[in-house]
Amino acid sequence: MKFIAVTHNYGSAPVPRVFHHVSDTALLQGGKPFFIPDFANPCTARVQLAVRLCRLGRSISERYAPRYYDAVSLACTFTAENLLAELRSKALPWDEAIGFDGAVCIGRWMPLNGETDGFPNLDFALHINGQPVFEASTSQMTEGPSRLVAGSSQFYMLRQGDILLTGSPTQQGQAVAENDHVEGFIDGNKVLEFNVK
Repeated sequence: MKFIAVTHNYGSAPVPRVFHHVSDTALLQGGKPFFIPDFANPCTARVQLAVRLCRLGRSISERYAPRYYDAVSLACTFTAENLLAELRSKALPWDEAIGFDGAVCIGRWMPLNGETDGFPNLDFALHINGQPVFEASTSQMTEGPSRLVAGSSQFYMLRQGDILLTGSPTQQGQAVAENDHVEGFIDGNKVLEFNVK
């Protein structure tokens, strides 16, 4: 399993999207707590829609891309902001700041039928301690999941169980602290819940 993540997939300004990998050790599931790493100061959270891939494929046409994913969930991704700033200033890869162990918390999967672009009109939100900190809609995406699947398959072999992170609707993360309680919702349905330690 691998994560394929995309940046610059929201907003009105035409900024080219970029694909990159995140290590599979970044995965945190099953409501397990997220432990803030010692090197992350501050540690911030962002919300992304996650798409589960279900078939092997490469160079996939956008027309057939819906056949290659079967479920959607919510991902809360964490960033070590101080480390990210340092790496950016040196024009170095960001992996250490965004792909450390446990940096991607995935919620419960919601099945899709694969007959359309998957979820063209889903609303999603992330709450911390009962307060909404991110609210967005798939209609705000620059590129929908089928186009992202097709685009990423030009560079990477897609395998069953891979997870596509479709990008955060904001560049600004929300700082998290010990004992925070995080919840994520898709169309009002709670699919993600965990504590910060």
